Amino acid sequence: MELEDEIKGITYHSLNFVISRLMEECFSLAFEGELSDLKDLVEPDSYCETTDHISALNIELDLLDSLENSVIKGLMVSVNRVLECSRTFLMINSLEGLEIIQETDCFDLASGLYYSYDVEEPEEGMSYKDRLYALYSHYLIFQMVICHCSCMFTFKKREAYTETDALYFDRTDDLFEGKIEVEDKNAQLLLTLVAGLQDDILVLGEIIG
Repeated sequence: MELEDEIKGITYHSLNFVISRLMEECFSLAFEGELSDLKDLVEPDSYCETTDHISALNIELDLLDSLENSVIKGLMVSVNRVLECSRTFLMINSLEGLEIIQETDCFDLASGLYYSYDVEEPEEGMSYKDRLYALYSHYLIFQMVICHCSCMFTFKKREAYTETDALYFDRTDDLFEGKIEVEDKNAQLLLTLVAGLQDDILVLGEIIG
């Protein structure tokens, strides 16, 4: 597989990881409230399972959209934002999502990328309030992963950790305000997503207090 195709596959799978993690947080919060009857019966991530290392997301969007919890509604804004980015990514690259999810090598590489940033301890036993405040670190992880994907396109390399750190930590204000412009269409799409997620976490911060 050519490097460019590999990067595209890693990016699509990485976006799916972000979507899955966002939805897992939605269900974790819902199990403390409107879906409390399901607590201890099913795991929050069971709604977003992967099967045989293929990221076929089983996403219960309608159920989550029907919930009244304001934090979950805010998280769903991000879910739909990443979903829209993923659809746009497929469209501008003339790709088929079902074909990409069968690329297990890309899935494994994306998994390694995602969990190189998501090294947090398991959240079992966390209180509802602690889960709310943990959202800040989750969004940082999401943004770092997406920035890394953007840098892969910009620098045409998979191992873009140094470039990602420079982008995220040295140009934070410009990044979050959507002021960074790059030539690569995929890199730009992903940078726009990072800025959008920053808007979302600021809104969530006002809700959380």
